[in-house]
Amino acid sequence: MQGVLICSNTLIKAVDIFSTYTYNIHMNHSLLQGEFSMVPQLGFILLFVENPQKSSLFYQDILEIKPVKESPTFVMFALKNGVMLGLWSRYTAAPPVVVSPGAMEVCVVVEDVDALYEVWGKKHVTIAQKPTDMEMGRTFVALDPDGHRIRVCLLGDH
Repeated sequence: MQGVLICSNTLIKAVDIFSTYTYNIHMNHSLLQGEFSMVPQLGFILLFVENPQKSSLFYQDILEIKPVKESPTFVMFALKNGVMLGLWSRYTAAPPVVVSPGAMEVCVVVEDVDALYEVWGKKHVTIAQKPTDMEMGRTFVALDPDGHRIRVCLLGDH
């Protein structure tokens, strides 16, 4: 058993095998119990940011969700597909952060790239690439306050 997932109607608690990390995620789901697979799975993405609280406001606005965990140096979001997005102060991360924002992209998939581009434009989100057709399909790239790239894609035969 790699870890245990305990769910109630308002709380999901995930503990890894070494009890190194415990995640409390407030959600509205029915009672579930299960185990994590021994095969590594993408659990969450960490972005190192200048100011987690400022970045949190940005992500709350574009994702239209509230964080499930918040402290002065760390904020965590539970995305609807189960992936977690963490915002960690680049000044308190260990080991020290040695790369600049933009070295990777966070990619999100939507049904209508152009519609989301219009919505984010009204929210004054910085755009690095306007909607265009590329090998992966219809896409655009936005930047968060730290310059992290957020690629919005329409995948498939569209």
